[in-house]
Amino acid sequence: LRTLPLTNASPQRCVFSPDGDLLITNPDRSLTLWDPLNTRPKRTFPAVGEPTLYIVDAWFPNPDTLGTIGNDGRVFLWNLH
Repeated sequence: LRTLPLTNASPQRCVFSPDGDLLITNPDRSLTLWDPLNTRPKRTFPAVGEPTLYIVDAWFPNPDTLGTIGNDGRVFLWNLH
């Protein structure tokens, strides 16, 4: 069992990639990709969506693309690698 470092904002949701290589959180309107083995952030995507971005567990046929939705109805596709 591991814990992620504290940040200024609490994640609303977290999901693992289908291959288990990434943990994705959204502590604000951004996405943070974590290495679940060493609990270090690998990459952060800038804030989008107003006012909240929701991670939906919508993976595409490849594990490199994640779908998210803002509560304004916009859908975002993220290339994770």
